[in-house]
Amino acid sequence: HAHLIRATQLVEVVDVHRSQIGLQRGKDIVHLHAHLLGLHTIDIQINLRNACPERFRRLIDQLQAEGDLEGKVVLHRPPGPGQALTLELDARLSDGALNCRQFPYSLSGVSGHFHGTGEAWKFEDFEGRHGNTEVAFSGDYGRNQAGRLRLLLDFAVTGADLDRKLQEALPPAAQSVWREFNPEGTLQLTGRAYWRPEEGSSGEFQLAHCSGEFRDGRLMLNSFPFPLNDVSVQLKYDGQTV
Repeated sequence: HAHLIRATQLVEVVDVHRSQIGLQRGKDIVHLHAHLLGLHTIDIQINLRNACPERFRRLIDQLQAEGDLEGKVVLHRPPGPGQALTLELDARLSDGALNCRQFPYSLSGVSGHFHGTGEAWKFEDFEGRHGNTEVAFSGDYGRNQAGRLRLLLDFAVTGADLDRKLQEALPPAAQSVWREFNPEGTLQLTGRAYWRPEEGSSGEFQLAHCSGEFRDGRLMLNSFPFPLNDVSVQLKYDGQTV
């Protein structure tokens, strides 16, 4: 009976209507399946966050993620005394928003599929917009071969305007380069980025590698203030040099 109470309390956290809950009890196993198929959605910022493991909550807070979910929640307690209840989630985000604290370049209209449990999560076919800029990304969150937690994202950016919002989102070193060159134009970019939550508030999103093209651009160096127009540049970064 105590196990049933724990399961019921956790389901109430994700705000699933009781008519949608099917409970199966074995000898010493409790499986609870909650299906969210259009009848109810979860507010990811309030309800789902409270139901997730602590380290995954840190990821949600880091991304400042909001949106509606449809999918399946599975609560499972293995056999034996003292076993913890775990949450598995397989869901699709729609009408979402992201505004990463370490890279404050807000995205709206975010959608995508993610699934996982504990410290292991996968993100697939995510896309969103920032004005005219289109962003697509996929990746995973978990421990790497060295045992360190990290979020790894493969991304593609199309039609990014080199405006003040993008400049202010960049790390200080990149902003210094920006101020020297004063770029204007659009950017197409693909690459891989990662973030390590165990580094705390000092941990920044870092580029593993990227490549792209700067089109229809304009540059004017502070050290040589002569404008260069109709600039097109192929960019490539290997993690150390451009």
